Amino acid sequence: MSYSGRTEYHSHWEDGHDSDVALQPLEPEQGSHVYQVVAQGPDRTEPSQAVPLNIKRPWKPGFFSSFPVLGILSAVLGVAFTGLAIALIRSCDKLETSDWTFPYQPSVLLAATSAISNALLATAFSSGAGVYFWRQAVKGHKLTDLHYNWHGGQGPTGALTSLVHFKAVHVSLVCLFVSLTAIVRGPLFQQSLRVETDVHWTKGNFSFPIARTVDSSWGGRVSSNVANVIYSTNFSSVVAGFHNREAMTVPSVPCDNCTVSVEGFGFYAECSTSRTPFNMTQHFRNHIDLFSVNITVPVSEEHAPADLTVSVRRKLTQECVGLLQVEVCRVKPATLRYDIELDNGVVTLVHDSWRDDGRLAPVTLLSPSAGGGTLGALHHYAETTFKSTFNTKKDATSGLWDYDTTGTLGSIYLAGDDARGCAAYFGKDNPMDEIINTLRAIAFRMALKAGALEGESGLQLVPYSTRLVRTIYAADYITLSVAVTFSILATVVTLTVFWGWLALGRTVSLSPLELGVAFSPNNGAFVGFDGNSSPDDMAEFYKKRDDEPEVQYGVSQSTGYLGMHEQTQTARPRRGQEL
Repeated sequence: MSYSGRTEYHSHWEDGHDSDVALQPLEPEQGSHVYQVVAQGPDRTEPSQAVPLNIKRPWKPGFFSSFPVLGILSAVLGVAFTGLAIALIRSCDKLETSDWTFPYQPSVLLAATSAISNALLATAFSSGAGVYFWRQAVKGHKLTDLHYNWHGGQGPTGALTSLVHFKAVHVSLVCLFVSLTAIVRGPLFQQSLRVETDVHWTKGNFSFPIARTVDSSWGGRVSSNVANVIYSTNFSSVVAGFHNREAMTVPSVPCDNCTVSVEGFGFYAECSTSRTPFNMTQHFRNHIDLFSVNITVPVSEEHAPADLTVSVRRKLTQECVGLLQVEVCRVKPATLRYDIELDNGVVTLVHDSWRDDGRLAPVTLLSPSAGGGTLGALHHYAETTFKSTFNTKKDATSGLWDYDTTGTLGSIYLAGDDARGCAAYFGKDNPMDEIINTLRAIAFRMALKAGALEGESGLQLVPYSTRLVRTIYAADYITLSVAVTFSILATVVTLTVFWGWLALGRTVSLSPLELGVAFSPNNGAFVGFDGNSSPDDMAEFYKKRDDEPEVQYGVSQSTGYLGMHEQTQTARPRRGQEL
């Protein structure tokens, strides 16, 4: 409507009365025409609230006039948050988990950056989809094409529907890729930084206190009666520590979590096995040795090396006639190579068996008969701990086998008892290894004790390798590359739907106000607004009016059509109502 210097009228209905409404010209702004509605008729003599009519904005295609600020800014910020996630992953790579001091774990922060990036990308795509719709509308399309141009940007289902109809291919493919990126981005970024165990080995040398030998009097003193040995204070503390399972500690060692080999006092064994027959059907009235453990010190010359002899005799099966196994081991003092682990000053033998220690050189210890208190103390301890017998004889009255036992090993290693058959048997479990391993453990504790007492003379320069186990964050750069590729490609393809925005005369959206005025400019609720009106300006204008129109989607009471009508003249559609 243009201003021509005369008063124009249009019909106005209110309360069922017709009246003419005069449009009084006002001072127009540059590039626009503004009017005031004046009611003329029997019921309207005063001008109504001033409303703008035919607000015309010039169509200004160009960079600044139609620049999609929100969409482009969202895309840029989405890339920025992707960069933030990359920086977070790189800064955490190889970092110990204990060194992370931020209140939230990296996985939580990565989830947050991914969620924000997805939200920003969705905002950018929504803005771009609006640009795409209006750019296609400017070119001219069938109404169904306009529908699919909109539908293709409404999520995966809309995009797939449009593609099935070969419509809006560009925006539909972009919508699908953006949706896929929103699904995979978070898991990929979180998988790019994982927690793993890092094992690091270092090598060096340090001084370790351990004695290669001990003298013949270290363990105790033989009394005038050779059968008695008085333990030394050092040997007593060693035995007490073994029985109490006290940790072996060397606090002065600066190596934590190290595996080393040291040379120390100990025992090795030379063993032989033989068989001796038994027949319980012939000698059932006599005592029969089914099991026995004996520990002795062979008599030697005054200054000759001495050792311990351990013999174990066992009935292995339930048979009444067979062979008893007899195993004899000579346990000899020597310098051994022990493999040990050190962790915060606590010493642990790597191997559980004496068979895994390396024999280096024999050690001379005098026998108790020659005044050797060390071997005497070891013999006394072993004999009182392990000596055991398990004899049997058939009771003439009951006909059952009766037992006579000493010590504990016989009862501990008993495999079965058939009192009416051929008496007890002891299976394949052999106490020999237990006895030698016990002597080995005590000897190793003796070596540590003696080395600590000797001071610098008891130190060994030991090469070591330390195994440092750390829990660290580790970056998976391949997975990170995939995540970044998805993020960047999603941003790039989203920006392609903005193509052509320079040809639009204003910033655009898919607001219902903008669509409504585009399909029905200067009509109905959009009187005074043309198709180039900004939805923000329209909304701002309506909010300032005292009589802002209220609309409802329903059935018009005057026409009976379903649509968007004035609320006071609209009813809700009923179930089954034909419209």
